[in-house]
Amino acid sequence: MSAAADAWIKRYRLETLARLPLDKIRYKTDLIDRRIRNAMESFVASLGEERIAALSESLMRVAASQFAGLELTLRYKGIGRPRAVAAVKTALGVGEPRSAVEDSRLPAPGIVVESVDGSLTLKATLDLVESDLLDRQRGELAKALCAEALKA
Repeated sequence: MSAAADAWIKRYRLETLARLPLDKIRYKTDLIDRRIRNAMESFVASLGEERIAALSESLMRVAASQFAGLELTLRYKGIGRPRAVAAVKTALGVGEPRSAVEDSRLPAPGIVVESVDGSLTLKATLDLVESDLLDRQRGELAKALCAEALKA
């Protein structure tokens, strides 16, 4: 073998070995992320109608002042019509919505409220709750679900 070939093989081996720790970290990170997301999906799937409605209400309350005096329509998923309407009325302090329709196309269980004139839309679905929880508590969730993987 020539000196150039030996140098190339040595450089290639060093580059490969240098990537191994990074690949190990990527694999571990992916594993932990999948476990966290699976646990979150299981948790969300186990929530009942009352809890879904309560979480949607808490998201809607933030924008209550924006919807004052507007006529609304709503779409919902994962809860019954009476509970969805009650949640909107309670959280936004509005009257009876013009329409309330179950929408299986929503990304997650919850409620989407829209003004009849189309000027405002409020999404209060569990994918937002899940995303917020993951953003704020990812470290604690990772520790709880993947303590052994984090030690290595």
